[in-house]
Amino acid sequence: MSKLDTNNWQYLIQQYLDNKISREEFEYLLKNVESRNDLSDLMPVLKNKWDESFEISAADRIKWDAKFDTMMQEFATKESTEIKSIGGSRKKKGSLKKIYRLAAASIILFIFCGGIYFLINNFNKQKRSDQVLAKVVKADVQPGSNGAILILSDGKQIVLDSTGSGTLAIENNTHIIKKEGQVAYESSEKISDVPLAFNTMITPRGKEYQLILPDGSKVWLNAASSITFPTAFTEKERKVSISGEAYFEVVHIDKHNGKGTVPFIVTINSNNGESTEIEVLGTHFNVNAYDDEMALKTTLLEGAVRVNKNLKTTFLNPGQQAQVFDNGEIKLIKNANVSEAVAWKNGRFDCSNMDIEMIMRQVARWYDVEIEYASKIKERYTVNMLRNIPVSNLLKFLELSGGVSFKIEGKKITVMQ
Repeated sequence: MSKLDTNNWQYLIQQYLDNKISREEFEYLLKNVESRNDLSDLMPVLKNKWDESFEISAADRIKWDAKFDTMMQEFATKESTEIKSIGGSRKKKGSLKKIYRLAAASIILFIFCGGIYFLINNFNKQKRSDQVLAKVVKADVQPGSNGAILILSDGKQIVLDSTGSGTLAIENNTHIIKKEGQVAYESSEKISDVPLAFNTMITPRGKEYQLILPDGSKVWLNAASSITFPTAFTEKERKVSISGEAYFEVVHIDKHNGKGTVPFIVTINSNNGESTEIEVLGTHFNVNAYDDEMALKTTLLEGAVRVNKNLKTTFLNPGQQAQVFDNGEIKLIKNANVSEAVAWKNGRFDCSNMDIEMIMRQVARWYDVEIEYASKIKERYTVNMLRNIPVSNLLKFLELSGGVSFKIEGKKITVMQ
C-alpha cells in the first residue's frame, strides 16, 4: 500500500471539503488511513486545515492546539482489544483492529472535513461569547431591587429598603404601614373635616416599589419614578401626580349619593410645564412618563380611561395606547404591544424591534448606570429576558445579536460598534 504524501492528502481532503471527491478517491483516502503509521502524515494536513479555519488569539490557540493533539492521540493510540466471545484467532483480531481503524478514519474525516463548517461556526459563536464575557464579567453590575424613599407631609424621609415591617407613621388619622415589601395607607375615620396631608414616594434608579393607596388602589413604581398623593381621599375625587413610570390597578368606588363614580385622576407634568391628565373609571393601565422619552405613553389593559392634554381628549379601550407629545399632539395606537408596556412590572425586559438607545435608557434606570456612545448604532433589537440578571447577561445577548459591543468601567457602560 503506497503512502500518500502531504500534497495528496491536501488534495483529497480539499476534494472532500468541496464535495467533489469521487468514490474511488474516497475509498483510496479511507484505505490509506487504515494504517496507524499513515495517521502521522494525515495529522499535519488536518492541523493546517484547523489553523486556516480559525482566527484565534495566542491564548486560544494553546487551548485549541491541546484539544487537537489530545483528539489525534486518542485516534492514533486506539488499540483493538481481543474480545473473548469472538475468539483469539489472529484473523479475527486483525479484522477487529481494521474495524477500529476504519471507524477512527471515518470519525476524523467527519470531524475535520465534513463537519468543519459546523465546528467553525460554533467555535466563532463561542469565541464571540467568550469575548463579551471577558469584557463585561470583570466589572459586572447587579440588577435593581425593591426599595424606595417615602417623604411624609412634614418632610421626614423614610428609607423603605432598611425599615422593618409595621407602622411607619400616623398622619391625619391614617396609619402608614409597611408589610410584605409594600406600603399601605389605612384609615378608620372620615377625614372630610381634616386638611389633606400629602406624601411622596420616590424610587431611585435601580429600585422599584409597590404602594396601596388610601382607597385600596394599587400602584407599582418603576425605577427613577415618583408619586405624590393625599394620605386620605375625599368623597369628590381621588387625585395623584406621577413622574417616571407607574402601573395602576384602580378600585371602583361609587359616590355616596349613588350618582356616578368617584373619579380617579393621574396628573403628569411635562418638560414645558403643561400637564396631562388621565381620568380613570376603575381600570388597569400603565403610564410611561419619563422626561427622556419622546412621548408620554398610557397603555390600557382593562376598563376605560380618558387622556386630556391642552383641551384635546382621547378615549382608550383595552389594548390601546395613547402617546402624548410635548406639542399637544395625541396619537392613538389601536393595537398596542401591551406585554411590552407592562413587562417591567412583570420582571422582564421586553423590547420588540427597538433601537439601542431606547433599550439602554431602560438599562440605565434599572441598573443605575451611565450610558455613553462611542458609535452610532443603526441596528434594532428584540429582547425578552428577565430583569433579575446581571447586566453582563443582557449585554452579552445584545452583542451576540450583532452590530454592537460594550465596555463596562465601574458604573459606566460605553456602547460601541
